[in-house]
Amino acid sequence: KTRAGSQGVAGGEGGFGGGGHLARESVTNGGLTMSDDGTLMAFAQIAATFVGFAALVSVLNRESLGESTALTLYRLRVVVLASLVTIFGALTPVVLARYQLPEAMVLRTSGILVLAINMLAIITNLRWTIRVDHSSQHLANVVLSILAMFTVGPLLLIVLGFFPGYAAGFFSTFMAFALAQAAACFVLLLDTLIGREFRE
Repeated sequence: KTRAGSQGVAGGEGGFGGGGHLARESVTNGGLTMSDDGTLMAFAQIAATFVGFAALVSVLNRESLGESTALTLYRLRVVVLASLVTIFGALTPVVLARYQLPEAMVLRTSGILVLAINMLAIITNLRWTIRVDHSSQHLANVVLSILAMFTVGPLLLIVLGFFPGYAAGFFSTFMAFALAQAAACFVLLLDTLIGREFRE
């Protein structure tokens, strides 16, 4: 009885640690082509770093915003929005996999949820864009629009069930472009805050 009990404790040892092993196994066996959920967590951490640095830079430069206040606030919001989408996308399959769902269901459900959040973020960004003067930001808008399209495409392929064998690759592609979008937004914020000082 003691031996059986110790085996039971060993089998359930670690609580979240044991669940993490199951999550990684669920995500990798036919699911996301990553060695473990550490890669997804890395995406989330990098995106969170963008938010932190954006807030810090904005605070340090708030006294010198001048006439670019509206554009700066817009860029800051976009950084936060893009980063939150990336974080949500990274954490969703990890959380779902902890419920030991089939890997195909993890990917399909993650695609649906992340696509919904991503589309909501795009619509929100469009509403913000209307209120800001982008007369000098045409190239930036084109780049962000292209990145937004590349974040939607892979998710649509997952949701619609096209090429199910490549669903893991599609989701990884989404994560890469989502992080690239957040990085681009952060660079544009830096340009809005401190870039003008070098141009003057």
